[in-house]
Amino acid sequence: MHPIHHRSINLTKHDFGNIPVAITGISLGFITLGNLWGDFGALWIRAFANFFAATAVTLMLIKICLHPKKSFDEMQHCLIGSFYPTIAMTLMVFSGFIARTFGKPFGQAVWLFAIVLFIILAGLFILAQTQNFHWKHVVPSWFIPTVGIGVAAVSSPAVETTYVSRSIFYIAFGLYIIMLLAFLYRIATHGKVEDDKRVTLAIIAAPASVCLAGYLATFSNPNPILLSVLVPLALLSTAYVYTLLPQLLKIPFHPGLAPLTFPLAVGSVAIQRFAHYLDSINSIWATFVNQLFYIELFVATLVIGYIVYKLLSLLFYKLSVSKAPIQH
Repeated sequence: MHPIHHRSINLTKHDFGNIPVAITGISLGFITLGNLWGDFGALWIRAFANFFAATAVTLMLIKICLHPKKSFDEMQHCLIGSFYPTIAMTLMVFSGFIARTFGKPFGQAVWLFAIVLFIILAGLFILAQTQNFHWKHVVPSWFIPTVGIGVAAVSSPAVETTYVSRSIFYIAFGLYIIMLLAFLYRIATHGKVEDDKRVTLAIIAAPASVCLAGYLATFSNPNPILLSVLVPLALLSTAYVYTLLPQLLKIPFHPGLAPLTFPLAVGSVAIQRFAHYLDSINSIWATFVNQLFYIELFVATLVIGYIVYKLLSLLFYKLSVSKAPIQH
């Protein structure tokens, strides 16, 4: 018997068409977490996370160029399409790496490009949904093409675009209120989210944390009343996701677990910035909130680390199977 070897592994046009947009959802969470660890001196984690994110975004942009019709059809899907703006959101965070490496003007250019790309991707999705609207289609991932613009404010300190980001925060916060009310109405009138879409429930934790982190990034003297709204919302929504983790992590791994990553990562960013704010005003709560941050960072690292590990394992497994000889 002689082994017959497959051809060497090269990504074909067909392969690019099968890349799931969920990889940029995972990369968004991973790069956000990696930047947090970079603040603690773990530069290798930050570097790997940025490389992972850049690769994921590049693959998705190639997919869109090679398969415009398929990509456009996916962008209009009531679930899949809502994840396409994560491509732009990942670029918003990645702009910080560009600014550190190549200079602030280059980082700002990437940041602005990401905002334009977000508006295009979100606009295509929203336009498609308004033409075929049904309350049953409204799922937590719809917070992505709406409140997701707030990631531009969250990532703004790295590229020093404070003044523009203040307007972006207000837009994101307004959209959060609208979408939250719409989603609560959908639950009240059309029942719970279907089982096959339950993993998207984790996204509920992201909008409040995005707004809180973006607010603290762009305003040096935050309004205590607004903080008293955003902080409890961020903490409660993150706690809700913790209650979902046991059942969601029992699901056999697939890239669709992406919704677990960014909400946990940005929740950690939001609480870290709130702890810094409390420390700056010498609040007695600063130490307690800082401890909460470490707990959130620990949980986020475990969950996101697990998902990234499983994704890479799945990728390498598929490559090894493709390379394996067939015995006759």
